[in-house]
Amino acid sequence: MKSGWGKRWVFGIICFMSETNKYLTIAPHQLAWLCAVARCASFRGAAEQLDVPVSSLSRHIAQIERDLGVRLFQRTTRQVRLTQAGARLLAALEQPLKDIGVALADVKDSNAEV
Repeated sequence: MKSGWGKRWVFGIICFMSETNKYLTIAPHQLAWLCAVARCASFRGAAEQLDVPVSSLSRHIAQIERDLGVRLFQRTTRQVRLTQAGARLLAALEQPLKDIGVALADVKDSNAEV
């Protein structure tokens, strides 16, 4: 992934990975994409749901896997399944992402003026 510095600001979550002594930056939309692939059990289905190209979705998920150094999905020509590591990550991500969605919807529905 290119950082985009100098062209645009990229919002990301920065985590320190103690095993590798490196920082990992991941964009919130990538976490949502990961959840969508798991939910749909298909890159094509998730891409259609998210309205993004399959190639872009697949590339982002592969980059997350490379950055983490672990496979999150077991891929075959006919299906996509979470690995144990993927299932653990998904379980940890689902509630925070739902909470963010609820908070955003609440703010949007509050009729506050801009």
